[in-house]
Amino acid sequence: MENEILDNNPIHPQPVNSWPISLRFGIIGGAVAVIMFLMMHLSGLNDPSNMGDQSPGRIATSFGVTGLTWALYVLIYFLAVRAYREAAGGYASFGEGFRTAFMSVLVKAGIVLVWMMVFFFLIEPDYFQGMEDGLRDMYENQGMSDAQIDTSLSFAKYFMNPWLSSFMGFINTIIGGTLLSLLAAVIGQRPRPVNS
Repeated sequence: MENEILDNNPIHPQPVNSWPISLRFGIIGGAVAVIMFLMMHLSGLNDPSNMGDQSPGRIATSFGVTGLTWALYVLIYFLAVRAYREAAGGYASFGEGFRTAFMSVLVKAGIVLVWMMVFFFLIEPDYFQGMEDGLRDMYENQGMSDAQIDTSLSFAKYFMNPWLSSFMGFINTIIGGTLLSLLAAVIGQRPRPVNS
């Protein structure tokens, strides 16, 4: 009889597997990342040939889209923590919330890595050539000499390759996602009451 009461007690719930929750919300986060990337690409916001366009409207739009994207990610990770909390009887510690959100980040990062490789290798294989041309135009508009432009471009070319860009997208997703997971865990936690 005592075990039955303990098993139904929300203060001591049965363990909850957070992986299915994290997988679901990681896939949602990955889909949002791909959709936002496509929207920015199709609207020209991340067009590499426009790198020199520093107009206030373009900058404001870029910051607005970035802010909206980060807000969506916080919401997604918070919903993951809340889903875990509901599955765990209404309670979730900070650590449980962070683990659930962070595992969602890892799933999303994997999706972002695959997407970026598909984009750079299959959809836009000339992306980095466009970036180089955009940088050259920007440097020329700044009045740099041909020698300065060539020096700057030779350095920049190290970073203009699909493998490194895809890997950096993966790493940046994990770093940013870790911070957002911490925030989602703080917002979504509901610690179990201390048994007195």
